[in-house]
Amino acid sequence: VGQSILRGNGISARPALRLLLALTASQAASCFLLHTARAFTHRSSSDFLTSSTRTRSAAGKRACATAAMSSSSDLSAFLKESRDGAMSFLKGQTPADTSLVLVMGNEACDADSAASAITLAYAASIGKLPVLVPHGKVLVTPVINIPREDLNLRQDVVFMLKEAGVDSADLVFFPELPEERLREMLSSKGLKLILTDHNKLGVAQSWLSSAVIGVVDHHEDTGSYKDAALRVVDDKIGTCCALVAREMVG
Repeated sequence: VGQSILRGNGISARPALRLLLALTASQAASCFLLHTARAFTHRSSSDFLTSSTRTRSAAGKRACATAAMSSSSDLSAFLKESRDGAMSFLKGQTPADTSLVLVMGNEACDADSAASAITLAYAASIGKLPVLVPHGKVLVTPVINIPREDLNLRQDVVFMLKEAGVDSADLVFFPELPEERLREMLSSKGLKLILTDHNKLGVAQSWLSSAVIGVVDHHEDTGSYKDAALRVVDDKIGTCCALVAREMVG
């Protein structure tokens, strides 16, 4: 069927099919990784932040209060609390000795980019990446690198989030982060950044470069951030999600 459709559109079948298979594999890997994160572990309600002392909003406390939490609600609860925590943090409502770690995908925000950012943040929050998030007062938050209103233009991402039981209302989108506050935190060393699905910030975000402590990507290596604590760049791998999965179980 695929061959006949491609011939009917005057497209060389084999290269186009390879591309189609690659895109399908990327979508499948993204969905699989989010489902894996959702069921990765049953954590106690005290494990949402890596700090032993935590500041929570009332909504976050209610989200954490359920003792027997299902694996599907586990990821959702992490996202809700990480969003609430980040927003409180950026309003100056968190102790000064607490760091904010943002895990951010690329500005194209395809399924691979969104899933890798969410899952890597989740893995870091449960102690799977101690090289990036050592024990201490740290809040880890995934960031979707587009305006919230543009999400509906990425129907593959919308579908993936729905399949994984993730409510987009629980996600942080980059334009929602106040730049002035981020710059303040940058100067005080209170802001850290982990990049997924890209290994160099775009020009408009390059002012954040000094905050980069980690990179996980499958695109051509630009040679940026050589001193990052974790730097995994392998363009022989088909998806960033595959690299994130490897870091989670490695």
